[in-house]
Amino acid sequence: METVRRSFEGRGIPEAATNIIMSSWRQSTQKQYSGFIERWIDFCSKRATNPMHTNAVHIVTYLTELFNVGLSYNSLNVARSALSSFVVLEGDSAVGNHPLISRFLKGAYTQRPPAPRYSSIWDVQVVFDYLHRLSPAGTLSLKDLTLKLAMLIGYSTEKKDSAQTTSGHGAA
Repeated sequence: METVRRSFEGRGIPEAATNIIMSSWRQSTQKQYSGFIERWIDFCSKRATNPMHTNAVHIVTYLTELFNVGLSYNSLNVARSALSSFVVLEGDSAVGNHPLISRFLKGAYTQRPPAPRYSSIWDVQVVFDYLHRLSPAGTLSLKDLTLKLAMLIGYSTEKKDSAQTTSGHGAA
């Protein structure tokens, strides 16, 4: 992210303001961006182009190289975001809003759509049906009652961003 810092300083942004701007990226985001920024600088140095001020064709060529080595659509999007954080395109256009770059990413999405977050999901109704059969509670062993309670508590405290299950049960 040192390149990003130099980019802001090169634009005349005071150091105090640069420090505040730099703190807007979480550590995890900075770590994610740094590899793509290093690759971008290598890409530009091989072509003797300025990595801070360039045109959309150079960005698309860079993203194409990343695509051709097998990077996913999501990775390309992270690379675009990393470049958007410091690259100034000709005409002061933002990297992320440039029509050519947006069109390229749509094409990459079509050719290599993101894989689902989960390779499989389970039908929670199967579990509920089983738990329903474990009744009445007064006839259950302590072990079965504890397991039933643990499952019901676990389901009721499920993360709100979890995937929707096939039976339609899941966090909204």
